[in-house]
Amino acid sequence: MPFDQERFRVGPLATAADCRSEVAGILLPPPDLNVAEAAELYRVLDNPQGYSGPWRNALAPNTIAPMISTTDPRYEITVYCGPAQSGKTEIGLNACTHSIKVDPADFQIVLPEKQQAEDFSERRLGRMVRASAALSARLVSDTKYMSVFEQNIVNLSWPTSANASSKPVPRNWLDERDSMDDDIDGEGDPVALYHKRSQTFGARRHTLVTSSPKRSKVKGAPKPTGAHEAVTTTGILALYNEGTRCHMYWPCLQCGEYFVTRVKDLQYPEGARADDAKIPVVFACPFCGMPHDEDSRAELFARHQWLAEGETIAPDGTISGSRRITVINSFRAFGPQAPFITLQELVRKRLKAEEVREKTGSDTELRTFWNVDAGEVYEGADETEGLAPDDLRTAAQEIPVGVVPRWGELLVAAIDIQADRFEVQ
Repeated sequence: MPFDQERFRVGPLATAADCRSEVAGILLPPPDLNVAEAAELYRVLDNPQGYSGPWRNALAPNTIAPMISTTDPRYEITVYCGPAQSGKTEIGLNACTHSIKVDPADFQIVLPEKQQAEDFSERRLGRMVRASAALSARLVSDTKYMSVFEQNIVNLSWPTSANASSKPVPRNWLDERDSMDDDIDGEGDPVALYHKRSQTFGARRHTLVTSSPKRSKVKGAPKPTGAHEAVTTTGILALYNEGTRCHMYWPCLQCGEYFVTRVKDLQYPEGARADDAKIPVVFACPFCGMPHDEDSRAELFARHQWLAEGETIAPDGTISGSRRITVINSFRAFGPQAPFITLQELVRKRLKAEEVREKTGSDTELRTFWNVDAGEVYEGADETEGLAPDDLRTAAQEIPVGVVPRWGELLVAAIDIQADRFEVQ
């Protein structure tokens, strides 16, 4: 049988130039795009019951600074504590978009429970990838909890010791932190647990934490001392207090002074009911008193500024002061600052919750309103503390012995029985 030389013939070898051309793309630095810029270029929304189309930062201007923070080398952790409809999930999905398309690195999404991870995989992540051509073009394979792209992996998880320790991932996003346990399988706080596992990635690692505040105030804890400090509690607000403590300010459309608006600042007709056809709602500038309404919010959002604790802003927009030194960049938003809900809808939710409490005596719905819709720590009647001893001493008045003031409503006498007498005070 003749020997077939062609079978063993070696083809022409690639030149060094050919090899360099094929791998050159790997050596290119990532484009100089932050998360907010990348979202506008590459992300497309697919909301069957709402807006579908390219992501626009103008849809939720309040999310721009937190998004940029996730790629800011000064910080290892970004915390965003806010109400429902304030863009918490969009911040995380846009950070994921950046990790797939712009600066590829493995990205882990941690939900409180396994069932939530399953739903999120299809409803949020799956829809985003399918709708966004730049992302779907990089998709290699897709399973319930893991999507493999050309240069990175995005996986979904829930807080267990095994899930955290078995997956060293440089970028982690823990969503709804306050719905997670504070101690994961005896190994400690979930944020610390997942962040620790990313330590080997150095400057490329980052942990994003988002949630509405759902924890009660710690009784007997000292009162907040900083202008932006939250009350002492656990979960997301405890982590927020460790960070830069940024609040969102917007300028009065009359005097230009910047201020923060919370649910307590909303004004509406006395006696309004949740089922009223229309509920006019305004909030006033604390400096000049000018009322602002729903139509004002678009301009206020466009001109807003995030200020950290220690920073101040002038009417011309000049920011001065210095931030706290910390590796955590923390943001806190309140109900009226949520771009995807109107002021009237917010007030209706409050009135409905108050009406339910009035009818049933249960404050469950009211607690949900203050935590989830208002972005505040709920303080019910059973959780409101009396005056602290120092407050009582400050409020005390000197009154001569034996004198009862006209405004007195209750007289208390203490009688101490001694061996030979009664001591009356």
